[in-house]
Amino acid sequence: MTRHYSGSQINGYRRKSKTPDLELAPLRTSSPARNGPVPMQWKITQVFADHDEALINRRLPKELLLRTFSFLDVVSLCRCAQVSKAWNVLALDGSNWQEVDLFEFQVDIEGIVVENLAKRCGGFLKSLSLNGCQAVGDSALSTFARNCPNIEQLNLGSCSRLTDHTCQSLSRHCPKLKVIDISSCNNMTDNSLRAVGRGCPMVM
Repeated sequence: MTRHYSGSQINGYRRKSKTPDLELAPLRTSSPARNGPVPMQWKITQVFADHDEALINRRLPKELLLRTFSFLDVVSLCRCAQVSKAWNVLALDGSNWQEVDLFEFQVDIEGIVVENLAKRCGGFLKSLSLNGCQAVGDSALSTFARNCPNIEQLNLGSCSRLTDHTCQSLSRHCPKLKVIDISSCNNMTDNSLRAVGRGCPMVM
């Protein structure tokens, strides 16, 4: 299922947005200070057993809840992640973050959104479209490449701020890349093609 995402306050505008910022659904990497740090990879069964009295959590199998979450878009996933500890685990499960399409929100997307998304999805992300996201630069794509080594399809069409540095980063960190669109990226040269050819042997 393709996910759509955008920031709530981007490019300096204050407006109603279809999507919240990914930072509103923080990664839970530790418990409150008084309890000390806990492993990031929580066991869902432990989380749900932790005094969770919500009826839906007690009545439905955890696998069914996770399956239900898989049908939500990124906006809903970010909101659900704030409901409770248990729902945070479900909403941020990597299986929900494999395909992301930001084209619908291209005017709003800045580099920080891509960086947050890359850190959220990590190795689970297989397909990303940044088509038309002209405010995204090389720094954001460098962070993306380091965090998403399993990316297979990447659409960078009309990302006019990107240069050869982006393809060099992809070449170093994304060997599984199969499809890349750099049409209308006017600041890229033949060096980008050579870099992708060297580091991404699966590109068609």
